[in-house]
Amino acid sequence: MTQGYRALRWVIILFCVFHMAAVAIYCIPDESKDHVSRFIAQHGTPLVRPYLLITSQWQKWNIFSPDPIRRVSVYRIEMDRNGVWIPALRIDPFSIPWWKHAKTLKLLNNIQDNPDSGGEVLLSFLCRTNIVPGGALVRFTADISVIPSPTELKEMGGWNHFMPTFKPSPIATFVCPRTS
Repeated sequence: MTQGYRALRWVIILFCVFHMAAVAIYCIPDESKDHVSRFIAQHGTPLVRPYLLITSQWQKWNIFSPDPIRRVSVYRIEMDRNGVWIPALRIDPFSIPWWKHAKTLKLLNNIQDNPDSGGEVLLSFLCRTNIVPGGALVRFTADISVIPSPTELKEMGGWNHFMPTFKPSPIATFVCPRTS
């Protein structure tokens, strides 16, 4: 066995240990009561968060239970034309190439959950890429529908009687700078 092979083997082993530890630390429930878990989460999460976010592995303990995510969102970029909002871009799973689904939709969901984290930055980027003309007032909107819980679904007679209704929810507004 050569030295290079041994070194590569140790790099792979150490990476696997780091990855497992990062996922374990990040999955510690926010509601954890014991002091050891809280200490590990408080001091370890800031160290592993960048790695987990870059690799799109940021799910927390409660992603599936006891209350799974039931929100369905379709995103729109709209321009104001004489007081009327005109669609400029629709962003949903069908408008994004399949290899970009996870990254793009996670980013948009994060912005939706915390608009101060990037709503205006997203609109500014769209202005710079000339999707929206300079000087236009634009807004980022999420059309939201909530999938019924099993109890609600049973009360309405099952999936055959369910019709999703989407409610618009403005997230951010921005004025595109004029270019010379």
